[in-house]
Amino acid sequence: MRRIVPVATVLALTLAACGGGGMSKAEYRAAAKKVCVDAEKATEEVEQPTRSTPEAIVDYLERLLAANERTTERFEKLDPPEKLDKPHADILAANREGAKTVRQVIRELEQGKDAREVLQSSTSRLRDLGERSNDAAERLGVPECVQ
Repeated sequence: MRRIVPVATVLALTLAACGGGGMSKAEYRAAAKKVCVDAEKATEEVEQPTRSTPEAIVDYLERLLAANERTTERFEKLDPPEKLDKPHADILAANREGAKTVRQVIRELEQGKDAREVLQSSTSRLRDLGERSNDAAERLGVPECVQ
């Protein structure tokens, strides 16, 4: 279960690529840093389940996604400089896929599928998406967004 938490943090950046070059690199990086630091804090505040039942896991994942959605609203307002458009788009694409994967995990758990199997089957995908997101965060020059 612990492997999902860092990906959930990454999911906090789930947004629509808007690019356009309105912010300077320094402004963009400072704003992105703030969003990532706040996202990490919000994720840490979501208490992990004390039981390993599908219901407890679903509740936990839904609370993480809700925190991530609030963060996403803030991050959507960022307008990266043109030179950062590509890694910005890359991190967003990886994070959208991560959110989609976590939502699929929730659906499968709600359908009564075995929690261990569902979580194990999604771990590799979430890890790969986390690595893609981390790579993009490094190219953005925002180490605070790397998990």
